[in-house]
Amino acid sequence: MLTSTSPKAGPGSGTRTPQLHLRRLEYFVKVVESPNLSTAAAGLHLTQQALSSSIRQLETETGVQLFSRAGRSLAITNAGRELYVRAIPLLSGGRQLIESVRQAARPEPAPFVVGHTAGISSDEVHRIIAPVAAAYPSQQFMALPVYMGNIRAALLNGTIDVALRVAIECPPGQEGTVIAHSPLRAAISVTHPLSSRSKIGTADLAPYPIIVWQQRNQSIHTDFIVTHCRRAGFDPGLIVTNTHGTRPCTAADTHPGAAVFVTDSPGLTYNGRVRVIEITDPPVAPIQATWLPHVPSPLRDILTSTNQSETGLRIVS
Repeated sequence: MLTSTSPKAGPGSGTRTPQLHLRRLEYFVKVVESPNLSTAAAGLHLTQQALSSSIRQLETETGVQLFSRAGRSLAITNAGRELYVRAIPLLSGGRQLIESVRQAARPEPAPFVVGHTAGISSDEVHRIIAPVAAAYPSQQFMALPVYMGNIRAALLNGTIDVALRVAIECPPGQEGTVIAHSPLRAAISVTHPLSSRSKIGTADLAPYPIIVWQQRNQSIHTDFIVTHCRRAGFDPGLIVTNTHGTRPCTAADTHPGAAVFVTDSPGLTYNGRVRVIEITDPPVAPIQATWLPHVPSPLRDILTSTNQSETGLRIVS
């Protein structure tokens, strides 16, 4: 269903202001995600004729051809693919709008949920939330760990209102901005040869492997760490851990001869089994907030603008 074709001149082209009907947009998404039109129609409890008519009406509204038709088969056009990518957050925004309206009628405001990946410590999340929480004492804030690959789904289903991660580039279908820069520290096992040091330089880590979660050229974060080590004069050996979703510092306990870069505060952690040490020339990681387009949030705007200090970079994808 998602085989792209070049669009022909679409129906309904003109200068009128386009008007999108969300129900037709939902039908369109169902067609794209189904193996064929009959399956999509059955899932929507519609006749194929009614569903086909709805798609043609949507093409008239957009002024472009969304599918190329050859007999009974449909292939999505480039324009259709663009609509599909942007329709998902738009429909989710509509559902969240209804929930926000319902919540506004309740006596207590809903918690504002900040999702964060394992690469950002709970201390760092608290630092970001704290000034906003202090300014709005009647509002409940909640920090929720979320796996990097689940951020989009959590935003779409409304589990979280905003996500924090270590990154610069924004994922497709999301908006984002870098709101802070956090100096990283080294987490090592208490049995590690460097564990007695109060501070180290990046070059001190040269003899020891660095723990990451993905290979080089597969992760912006991994490439960021490798680049920093090279600037310090060495090409790091990497250990790709097989444990995801836990606090990054715990990887130092799993691999006691290695080190991992973290945002945790200095000192003992993980029941005294891991020590976090200051780095005199630390890599400075960008903390990015991401959210869905078409979903306004005054609290999110306040949180991002309050923390955004070192950069005004705003990325829309």
